[in-house]
Amino acid sequence: MPAVAKKAPAAQALRTELTLAKAMAENSPINIILADRDLRITYLNPSSVRTLKTIEHLLPVKVDQIVGQSVDVFHKNPQHQRRLLSDPKSLPHRAVIAVGNEKLDLLVSALLSDTGEYLGPMVTWEVVTKKLELEQTNADATSMFNALSRSQAVIEFTIDGTIVNANENFLNATGYTLEEIRGQHHGMFCEPALRSSPEYKQFWQTLGRGEYQAGEFKRVAKGGREIWIHASYNPILDLNGKVYKVVKYASDITAQKLKAADYAGQISAIGKSQAVIEFTPEGTILSANDNFTAAVGYKLDEIRGQHHSMFCEPA
Repeated sequence: MPAVAKKAPAAQALRTELTLAKAMAENSPINIILADRDLRITYLNPSSVRTLKTIEHLLPVKVDQIVGQSVDVFHKNPQHQRRLLSDPKSLPHRAVIAVGNEKLDLLVSALLSDTGEYLGPMVTWEVVTKKLELEQTNADATSMFNALSRSQAVIEFTIDGTIVNANENFLNATGYTLEEIRGQHHGMFCEPALRSSPEYKQFWQTLGRGEYQAGEFKRVAKGGREIWIHASYNPILDLNGKVYKVVKYASDITAQKLKAADYAGQISAIGKSQAVIEFTPEGTILSANDNFTAAVGYKLDEIRGQHHSMFCEPA
């Protein structure tokens, strides 16, 4: 068989392969750019053209003029890029570059012939400005959440009040383990009268509507121990603006509450054994207890609004 005849099927197979490769590139949703060994751009697929049009105002040349340009036109100091792209051993290489205020994520791969000859670089790429901004926002939010979690008691609920997760600070404050509370309802931390009240039902309905709740709350820890917390209940919205969970951040203020109650008890005890009267800074009488009114022989209505001097001699 003639040599030409033997080569014909191989040539046809190569043409078919090249046709398929071009069709794939033409219809690919991925941005593709090809260059030759001299680093002149030889091809932009339609996806690349469409994407480049969106940032054309930032490019050194118009999109329609890119094919035939050297890759040097896109770099201020192209020597480094030339060394990298000219050596297939340096590829694949990934980089995020800035084009004006946009960020592009590039993956440069080496195109090789069947015999291993380097034909030039192929770049697949995408504009990732918003993606990177979102990643940074998520990283910031994660850092903030971690900081809060270190200093606050944190517990997460579904929108109906079922417990999903809680951090160590919360578990330490209530005396429970996570296994004991996960899957239970928030009502386990409330006194029975509150748990069955219309106000409690309304509380969770309000959160389900996306309305924030905050204040000081009396709760019941493990073993029936009473605790007080200063807490905020925060509805968390999904991408569609719908509440999908509630996160509570809380501080245990039981000690402060007990101290305040102790002070109130002491003041009440003093009031029962002592004559007590209150004035404005100018000396106007505001109030007085029964011990004082009994001692001076006046009724409270007779002295309220008068000046302290009513109890003093004229001279």
